[in-house]
Amino acid sequence: MALYSNGYDIFNNLLPIFYGPLRYLVSFHMEAEEFARKVTVKPLILASRIDETVPYASSLNLSKQYVNGSDFRRKLSDKEVYK
Repeated sequence: MALYSNGYDIFNNLLPIFYGPLRYLVSFHMEAEEFARKVTVKPLILASRIDETVPYASSLNLSKQYVNGSDFRRKLSDKEVYK
C-alpha cells in the first residue's frame, strides 16, 4: 500500500499548486484510498508530523479509508515514540 492517500498529495507536497483545475495536470493519480477500501485486514500505519516526505494529513486520510479501520500510530515530535 502507498504512503500517500493519492497522487495529488505527492505533487502538492513538492509544489502546492495542484488544486482545483490544476489537478488535471497530474497524470499519476495513484488513488490509494480506493484500494484501501478493498483491504479486509486492519493495517498498521506509522505517521509523523515531522516527516519531510510524507505529509501527516495524507497518512491520516488514508488511515480512515480502511473498512475495518487501521492501527494508526503517530509521532508528533522527534523526542516522542509512536503512540
